[in-house]
Amino acid sequence: MIEEVSDNLVVCSKVMDRTKALFAQALIGNSSSTRPIGKIRFVMYSENSVVNVTADQWIETQMALGQVRRVELNSHASQNALQTILDKLGAN
Repeated sequence: MIEEVSDNLVVCSKVMDRTKALFAQALIGNSSSTRPIGKIRFVMYSENSVVNVTADQWIETQMALGQVRRVELNSHASQNALQTILDKLGAN
């Protein structure tokens, strides 16, 4: 799902599947929190007439009293998965 769009920014989200959600919920939430959501932010910028894209991802869940817990996904595996997404979209 596309959550936010601007001239140089796109934020996408997806509710995690049950297996991943259970693990993520145990890591950052509790039994009262919502099912975790995976999010990716793409930022585009041009440099010397070349468009570059950066991406970062995180998971978040909303706790029982409304606070949102967010954990950045910045491991090598996560970065490689983001690069694969960009490659599939046509990046070089």
